[in-house]
Amino acid sequence: MALSITPILMPNCESWARECFDLSFRHFSCSNECATADLVPNGCRQIYGVLYQISDNRVYRSCSVGLMTLDKIEHEGRAYSRTRIHVVMAAPPHKSYEPITYLVKTPSSGIKTSAKYVGHIIKGLREHNAPDDYVEYVKKRAIENNSSLASELLEM
Repeated sequence: MALSITPILMPNCESWARECFDLSFRHFSCSNECATADLVPNGCRQIYGVLYQISDNRVYRSCSVGLMTLDKIEHEGRAYSRTRIHVVMAAPPHKSYEPITYLVKTPSSGIKTSAKYVGHIIKGLREHNAPDDYVEYVKKRAIENNSSLASELLEM
């Protein structure tokens, strides 16, 4: 499914969350057929990501009429809770934003992520110049979730 989204502050648009989170894989996605990444509040490190500017009618279920929205994709209210977080752009002048993200409402245990899914995350991080130590952190967290992926992820 494709959303018409416009990246802002490209190409070196990596940003980090001002608050500390942990990255975990605590929600099973039927469409990805694996555990998907989510942010765990009150964690121990800054999490990097990319900011996108998306119109309200593509975010909020209440603003759309027949359109696919992030709220619908993320099952907001049921699987995820729409949340504002504070982020800082990695590149000077380190401008701050308060974007929306989705946090897992009811974490699951005993579910595994996949190399294909984590590979998409790693590819995106590299395309947006995330620090190498952060890419290694993502790999480490994925391997902690699914140790059978170790050799494949370490080669990425």
